[in-house]
Amino acid sequence: MTNRERAKYYRDKNREYDRNLTETVADLQEQARQLCWKAQILQKLTSQEVPCGVSDKILTQLTPLMTQPDELHLYGFKNESVEYQGAWMLGDADAPVVALRLLARGQYTKAAIEQVYQQIPGRKDILEQLLHNPVEYACIVRFFFTSVGECVDRELEVDWVSGLLRCLGCLEHVDRVVEYLRGSSAQDDTVECDNSSNASNDDRASHSGMSPMELEYILSDP
Repeated sequence: MTNRERAKYYRDKNREYDRNLTETVADLQEQARQLCWKAQILQKLTSQEVPCGVSDKILTQLTPLMTQPDELHLYGFKNESVEYQGAWMLGDADAPVVALRLLARGQYTKAAIEQVYQQIPGRKDILEQLLHNPVEYACIVRFFFTSVGECVDRELEVDWVSGLLRCLGCLEHVDRVVEYLRGSSAQDDTVECDNSSNASNDDRASHSGMSPMELEYILSDP
């Protein structure tokens, strides 16, 4: 092995070590984050005298929302992360209600942005901002459980205005965008509850009269 080959070998080894170390640290941080919110929620449940077995069952049903960003369904919005920001208890041990305060980070899909353009034609600047700027939504999710820990309902509140205002930078068209997104989100929830459609956001967009390439065409038109 020549000196050049030896140097390359050790550089590659060091890069691999750094990459593995970074991944390990990230995994440990994620584990610590999960342990933190689980401990807080268990403490809240214990304060309401919820039995341990029921608390464990409730925690199991909350975990997917905290570990799988796509579990928080916002119309046309691709969640990249969900940050836990607090929890509190409502009700009692006979009908426990767990409320979570979350921060959802992500971006809107091209299909959703194309449909927004139908509501606000001629504003390519808004399309550009929605397409390229990340969006953060403060959310509150309430889970309603029975005395044995079965989830019977879930409510979602989203601070649409503040999230879009940070993305768009002004209030001029926030109301129009919010009106459309909230209406579409409510329609999605109804469809999901009725189990009448399993279409994706892109599938719904395909029936809106816009081709998949129209967004690129709009933004490229001088």
